[in-house]
This record gives sequence, C-alpha cells and structure tokens, in this order.
Amino acid sequence: MEKHLEVSDQTSCLNKAHHNEPLFVLRAQDRTAAEVVRYWVYLASGGVPHLFHLPKDLSEKQVGALKVAREMESWPDRKHPD
Repeated sequence: MEKHLEVSDQTSCLNKAHHNEPLFVLRAQDRTAAEVVRYWVYLASGGVPHLFHLPKDLSEKQVGALKVAREMESWPDRKHPD
C-alpha cells in the first residue's frame, strides 16, 4: 500500500497498531523488501522454511502482499539497506 493511503485509512495495519506497539516497515527502495514480503506470505500461509512453496488458497491479505512485492520490484532507485 502507498504511504498516503496507509496513513489516511483508519482500518489500515498502521492505524490499527496500538500506540506503543513495535512495528517494522519495509520500503520499496530496499532491494531486499520484495523477497522479505514474499517470505512473510509463505510463512503466513503455513509454509515450512525448507519447503518454499506457496499454496493456491492464499488469503486476501496474502494476495495483497504479493501485489505489493511486485510493485516494490518495479520501484526506481532501489538500493541495499543502509
């Protein structure tokens, strides 16, 4: 999701987080971000780390995460994390 949409949507993950809840944000400029998102989808779908294979029955949230991963890969000016 784009930053401005995430911030303005009161039902977004960011806005649903508790005031003092720790968060970890991945930005599209980070070359590792898309791969990390895909790995999260894999683990969230019940995957076993040594058997990297996505099931066909992903949740709407997981499908959305894969879409974001594709968008991250097309982001210009990607770099290795600082």
